[in-house]
Amino acid sequence: MNPYEGLNEFFKEHNKRIRQITEALNPMEQLQSAIKASIVLPRIELPKFELPQIEFPKIELTKIEINYEKIERIVEHNSLNGWTITGEMDVNFYLNEELLGLESNKIDNLFVGYYESDNRRNYLMAKTVILSGIEDRWGNALNDCFELYEAEKYRVIIPLLITIIEGEISDITESHLFGSRLLKEWEEKILSEQEKMLIIISHSLYKYLSGKMFKPKPFAEERGLLINRNWILHGRDNPNLWTKVDVLKLINALSTFQFIKSK
Repeated sequence: MNPYEGLNEFFKEHNKRIRQITEALNPMEQLQSAIKASIVLPRIELPKFELPQIEFPKIELTKIEINYEKIERIVEHNSLNGWTITGEMDVNFYLNEELLGLESNKIDNLFVGYYESDNRRNYLMAKTVILSGIEDRWGNALNDCFELYEAEKYRVIIPLLITIIEGEISDITESHLFGSRLLKEWEEKILSEQEKMLIIISHSLYKYLSGKMFKPKPFAEERGLLINRNWILHGRDNPNLWTKVDVLKLINALSTFQFIKSK
């Protein structure tokens, strides 16, 4: 499969996935689909007729060149700011070249707006994806996390979401390692993949986790702008500095994991 065909397949699956998630969030659409499926129409014998044969002119379609270099540049820029691409995310929004010229706080504002607008529609899509794809052992804990987030109580759920993310990496790699050694094993698995877009998506998540969240950071140094796994789990961070943005980045990452697992 050449890269062009691979990307087309990616967008096709992506659109199908969004339709399925949207239907899952809309009971009325599900009911209408069920009604349509249950209706049996009487069979009617129509008279046979032959269509006249028409010769259509041959059209040469122009091959679209996919600029993977630009895609990777945008993905890496967004990822290093804590936002990774998910299976239900609007691709046009995520791969907007204008994001390359924005500072971290402006990118954060755009993504928070993306998840919170239209009565949290995109957040609810991510929530549906995560709960339907996550290991059963995390289900109840995640439901608690979402309830607290929706009640605007963010701080208490951040350590748990980081724990779940590390568990997801362990599941993908089938590894008993932890921390930076677990990430190294995951990197080797990513490099062995064949599908171009899957490599880009996995690498975007790896880039965020290894370059920011899981990156070793001496406790004697000043705190960075992004939350750090070691600082939080070893009790060195200040919870008063944890925000909605931090939580949404973790939820976003968990949704990306479900996308990778579904491929």
